[in-house]
Amino acid sequence: MSNDSKKQILKATSIIGGTQFITILIGIVRTKILAVLLGPFGVGVAGMLQSIIDLVRNITGFGLNFSAVKDVAESDASNNIKKLNETITVLRNLVFWTGLLGTFLTIILAKPLSNFTFGNSDYVLSVVYLSITLLLTSVTGGQIALLQGKREIKLMAKATLYGAIYSTAISIVVYYIFGIQGIVPVLILTSLIPLIFSWYYSRKIKFESQRISFKDTISKGFGMAKLGFFIVVTGFMATLTLYIIRVIIVDKMNIEAVGFFQASWMISTTYVGIIINSMLSDFFPRLSAINSDNEMSNKLINEQLEIALVLGTPMILTLIATTEILIKVLYSSSFLSTTTILQWQLFGAFFTLISWPLSVLFLAKNKGIFCIIIDGVWSSLFLAIVYFGWSYFGFKILGIGDAIAIFSKLFLVYFLVRKIGNFKFSVKNVKNILIYGLFAVLMIINVTFVESCTQYVLSLIFILVVGIRSLLTLNQIYHFRDKFKFYKF
Repeated sequence: MSNDSKKQILKATSIIGGTQFITILIGIVRTKILAVLLGPFGVGVAGMLQSIIDLVRNITGFGLNFSAVKDVAESDASNNIKKLNETITVLRNLVFWTGLLGTFLTIILAKPLSNFTFGNSDYVLSVVYLSITLLLTSVTGGQIALLQGKREIKLMAKATLYGAIYSTAISIVVYYIFGIQGIVPVLILTSLIPLIFSWYYSRKIKFESQRISFKDTISKGFGMAKLGFFIVVTGFMATLTLYIIRVIIVDKMNIEAVGFFQASWMISTTYVGIIINSMLSDFFPRLSAINSDNEMSNKLINEQLEIALVLGTPMILTLIATTEILIKVLYSSSFLSTTTILQWQLFGAFFTLISWPLSVLFLAKNKGIFCIIIDGVWSSLFLAIVYFGWSYFGFKILGIGDAIAIFSKLFLVYFLVRKIGNFKFSVKNVKNILIYGLFAVLMIINVTFVESCTQYVLSLIFILVVGIRSLLTLNQIYHFRDKFKFYKF
């Protein structure tokens, strides 16, 4: 495998990951304030309301924030000004109309959504007020897609960072003054502020708006939304699954328990997402360009997988070992009930590191239906394990069930990728998976069954061994030793 290709992967990951990391640090402050000022009950209510909005957004958004990037980039590369102007106009029209659709749908379904989610109609008005966020976030997503498609990475980063900074500042003030009563205003404001910054920076892109009717917008935008359709369906399935999980938790326990689950899920997806999302922006277009060449595709997937394991495994092991500290820092001691759940979710995230580079091939080869099948299997397994396993394992089945479902999904992903792309793991990656996988298993056994100082010592040993191995691998790729000759390795 070419070191130049791996260097490109590392470079893209560091640039985009750096921006994400800063945004996450800002988000940590907001999360901490929310946990302290609102407590588990408030976090649970906010999580349930957000899940309603996410559910509707995934239905009505048509994946435009993902698929439009490809269309804008292609139009820009064609050097056809008229085509670019038309694409941008269609995009802006589409995100407005789909956002409006989401708003109206939320208003119409406000009462049944409140009844099904909370078991009563106490939150109908809250859902109605939050309907406006569907329009705000839809337009924001379109403007960010425009910046990304035009490769205005710096402008996109500024819009994202400033939006996060000011949203956090206002959230703190509102929660401090109003407490739980400030949840709805905060959710609205944190949708409005990113819109303002994305609008400001997207205005720097010069284009001439075209007069395109609603009918033409739909017909011309069909191709734009086609790629995003599979993302919409899989996103909807994931959101619906988490929505049902939260309803089960409320039924078995209470809304406060939803707050615990919300905290663990947020931590596990956020930090693993740094690696995955940072790589996706570079990996997806590169894989799409060579998707018809199975040999080249397999080579790139194996390169991506190697980097994902090298960067991701040390982070996952560290998070598993320091879960209690992490929860106290990000939330508060009252959230420690979620420790075991989070540890198992992070263990499952190791298998996500393996399956993710493989599954991107489905979209690159326009086999998005396989994404739906795979996520359907994960959703069904997760829900079944939680529902039937609750009486045996209680609250911690939420973490164990997620890990089992992700592990099972990996085998299906490999089977399908081998079928459509004749994919095979490289010898090096088989070795990586076995070694890193062994330490992941040892770590989850350690934190589950070993106590006190022995657990801490073993955790440190596992992290050091995996960390040193990863550093040695990165040095082979990037040659740190040559760049820092003053330091003797």
